Amino acid sequence: MKIPLQTLDAAALLNQQSKQRFDVLSITDSVDASGSKIGSVFVGQSGSFFCTHITGRFSSLSGAANDSGLCYLRGQLKDGVNTPLFDSHIPFDLWMTPGRVKSLAAAGSDSNPMYLPMKINHLFAAGQTIFLDVRNDSPFANSYTVMFWGIRIFGNPMVRSR
Repeated sequence: MKIPLQTLDAAALLNQQSKQRFDVLSITDSVDASGSKIGSVFVGQSGSFFCTHITGRFSSLSGAANDSGLCYLRGQLKDGVNTPLFDSHIPFDLWMTPGRVKSLAAAGSDSNPMYLPMKINHLFAAGQTIFLDVRNDSPFANSYTVMFWGIRIFGNPMVRSR
């Protein structure tokens, strides 16, 4: 039998739970042909945002009537103080699910039928902006949506009280 190292205090847990809720932030944008663009989403002033997972979708157009199914978008995620969370621009198909969105009827099926969100544990402070620096390697504009799933923490999570 395992003996707990500490007991659970229901009142303390309920108090902590009342200062948190599930939240989702998103960036939806398009990037011009062979261009780059920085998308962003404001965390807000109501509290910090602890991101636990990222999901996303992107188009794969390589011409006005050509959906190649290849990934042309690469991105580098940065926090509100411009600190890169990735070392370089990572192709979207390596870190986004469900992934490619079929843009034309004749383009076949969407890719990545398995849903496996990318795990990330990062605290974005209240008042910060999440940046996504996106580059498009296609000679045609492509679009994307990125969803940040996590917990909104009200108050100041940097200050611990006992």
